[in-house]
Amino acid sequence: MDLTEMELKANFRNLQNLKGFLKIRNSSLTNLEFFESLETSECGDDGFVIANNPELIGIKFLKFFRTDEKCIWHITNNPKLDISKCRDLPVSSDFESFGNLRDCECYNLRISPESLPYYTNCETISGGYQGVLEIRNLSDSMDLSKFSSLKEVLGRIEISGTQLTNLSFMGNLENLIVDINQNYGHLSIHNNPNLKFLGWNSLKNITPIAQRFDLIITNNHPEFCLSTQEAQMFAEISAMFFNEDKILLCPELSRTDGVKVCKIENLEEDCHHVVGDVIIDQNNEMDVRKFKNVTHIYGNLVVRDTKDQIEQSVFLFLDFNVDNALLRNIIFPDDNQIIRIISNKKLAIVEFPNMKVPPFPYLRDVSFLEIRDNSQEIFKIQRDCLLIQAKTKTPIKYNGMGCSKLPGKKRKSYGAIYDYYDEDSSNVHFGFTSILLPVVIFHM
Repeated sequence: MDLTEMELKANFRNLQNLKGFLKIRNSSLTNLEFFESLETSECGDDGFVIANNPELIGIKFLKFFRTDEKCIWHITNNPKLDISKCRDLPVSSDFESFGNLRDCECYNLRISPESLPYYTNCETISGGYQGVLEIRNLSDSMDLSKFSSLKEVLGRIEISGTQLTNLSFMGNLENLIVDINQNYGHLSIHNNPNLKFLGWNSLKNITPIAQRFDLIITNNHPEFCLSTQEAQMFAEISAMFFNEDKILLCPELSRTDGVKVCKIENLEEDCHHVVGDVIIDQNNEMDVRKFKNVTHIYGNLVVRDTKDQIEQSVFLFLDFNVDNALLRNIIFPDDNQIIRIISNKKLAIVEFPNMKVPPFPYLRDVSFLEIRDNSQEIFKIQRDCLLIQAKTKTPIKYNGMGCSKLPGKKRKSYGAIYDYYDEDSSNVHFGFTSILLPVVIFHM
């Protein structure tokens, strides 16, 4: 349709709802006032497009214009158009803008080889529900130095389809703050065949801590790994994994925060984090004090066949402050418990007084904490079992049964698998999400 701006205004000025797609590109239009009444349109496969219009200076109608909330707006390469007031656009819209007279800097960024030259030195990136920061089709040969200024992302991050070997160009990122209403995959790193590690040891804060954080790391290099600092950060917020890839633990154990990490076979008394399965049995039970400073285990914890722990919680005795998480490192693939307390002669008390979040990552159909075949009765009533289960947010199997099967008060469920109500203590109510994740395995 080859019409003048006056003819366009005469034909479209009363149009309110367009039952079709709207794309404005490669035109000589100076403004889009003929769409002043337009309120909605449908969204094409490649989104809503305003691109390559060399004379365009005005798009005021967009302030009241709506598309489907999943529609991506592409406003690019309009050299006379000022789009810097992008935050005045409908909150439901997500878009990219680059190559205009003035772009919407540090907001809803979609970084590709085409848009990368226009990226500015952002310290904070924010945006809408769909985007915030997406990185695609980049490689190590490109100049990514401007990202060294980035410290905070207020929304979801997706990195996919790149040839990058690592993400250390974002190595000063400190805060990732997501809106729980944002789309699935708050941090999604997928289909990067050369990607071996993140390089995000600077990351200090991920929120919302009290709500679900979706983490997707899949289809990257087979040797992709997380550092202990990165794994700890995800564990502290009980991040939800949505893939079945095996995630390795990076072999480099030094940390920027100064915390000492040791492999179990070289454990020293000043180690706070231990990589490998911790197994306490009759052969080493008198040496448990070497674990007195340990706060994090990247592996299984097994206490079995001990003889001389006399009515003493081994974990209190050890001052075993597992205050954040236990991270899984499977050595024996047939095992499906991360914590196992089995066949101990005199052990009578089992407590995890400082463990505030469940083992990480969640695994489907796994009893995280198994207690069985001990000579002493660890849980005399159901409430004792439920109390530890609620405090640690960790499923317990006691002598082959769940806590709810033990003698005591009945469980009252409200839909989540770990909601319990004790009729004798009506002010006590423990909650735990019923969502479990597919297998994600930490290996060394």
